[in-house]
Amino acid sequence: MWISRLELQNFKSYSHQVFNFPRPTNGKHVIVIGGRNGYGKTTLLEALYLPD
Repeated sequence: MWISRLELQNFKSYSHQVFNFPRPTNGKHVIVIGGRNGYGKTTLLEALYLPD
């Protein structure tokens, strides 16, 4: 499964944010998400985890 886009609307610290992820190519299937403490990395992962 490939997630190409994630849009968050009024989700925790995000009022509105769109994340676009590149299509996997040449066997490269890893996306690295980095940032300082408190910048929303865990919130992004929680949004991907929440069931519909």
